[in-house]
Amino acid sequence: MTRILDRYLLAQIGMPLIFILIGFLIFWLSGDIISNLEDFKDKDLQTAEVINYYLMKLPGFLDLLGPVGFLLGLLYGLIQLTRHHETTAIRASGVSLWRLSMPIIFLSLLLGTLSFSYKEFLMIKVETEAENIMREGNKLTKRGVNRPVKSLFFYRNEAEDRRWGITSYITGKNIEFSEVDVELPLTDGQRRVIFAMKAFYKDGKWIFENATSYDVTSSNKKSLTPSLHSTLEIDKSLLPETPEFLISQFKISRIENVRDKRLSHFNIQEINNLKTLFPDMNEDDQRLLDTKYHMQISASFTYLVVAMIAIPLGCRPGRRDVFIGVAISMGVCFGYFVIQRISAPLGFSGKITPIFAAWLPNLIFGIAGFTLLMNANKR
Repeated sequence: MTRILDRYLLAQIGMPLIFILIGFLIFWLSGDIISNLEDFKDKDLQTAEVINYYLMKLPGFLDLLGPVGFLLGLLYGLIQLTRHHETTAIRASGVSLWRLSMPIIFLSLLLGTLSFSYKEFLMIKVETEAENIMREGNKLTKRGVNRPVKSLFFYRNEAEDRRWGITSYITGKNIEFSEVDVELPLTDGQRRVIFAMKAFYKDGKWIFENATSYDVTSSNKKSLTPSLHSTLEIDKSLLPETPEFLISQFKISRIENVRDKRLSHFNIQEINNLKTLFPDMNEDDQRLLDTKYHMQISASFTYLVVAMIAIPLGCRPGRRDVFIGVAISMGVCFGYFVIQRISAPLGFSGKITPIFAAWLPNLIFGIAGFTLLMNANKR
């Protein structure tokens, strides 16, 4: 009997959720295509590339509006059950509100797990792919080819006086840099400057292809005759930076800007790698990473908080009380998202501790939802 009830409740909620997300998707696609139409023309993107671009953007869009869609679908399903007195009949048969809520809570935990998995394992890859499709136009159409991330970034080791300049890089099984210039110290006060079309790291050595090198001194900016190399190898004793280190250094240099959209592209694994690579990180960057770390985890409980608030308010008996409950639940959930947006910058700036900043919305509204559910169960 309970399994039949669970399936019935999930169907009542699942179908509205699907239709609501489809409606959101249609509005989003229509508006985004219109706003990007000129860019698509300028980049000379083909239809297949535009479709691929939106396929890459789709998971992030669904993840962003998933909690709102879940809230609306949940409220619609509960309204229908309450208006037809089905929740009253279910509870009169001896089923508590807690038991009635179990399939909804299970669904919220499942959606939260999917959201966390996407952000941790797929988001960086698909968002980067979408950005590169838009940036490169029809230059990169071959399926399966890694697309370069063009960023033009620099790294300088002040203590050992080494400098890197990199125009783009490709991530994948092997990391490859393009259009690289490197300056490193040699013996007897000399320095070597290298310009290369491509560079990669293999077996403890940096390998530069199609490279030009100059040996420089303090009195002579360049040697009279440049050395040309189809392949130039530099041992890690002279260039100890690894590709992973350079990319991490590039990322950490960008997190100083809290409004940088790439801040959202950090996952837990990358944050742990950054902490390992930069044990002497300054306090501001440490707070940013710590806050982001806990936000990655706490965000996966958003669906659960939404469910805890919506269930007791959506199951209020009486037609008038139903709509009052819907209005209150939507207002409370809106407040949840507002506090979520406010608490993160407070954690970034050090006004409150990172863990408290990340978990504050869940703490406030989770307790409120639990209290409402307990009181509704007693009625």
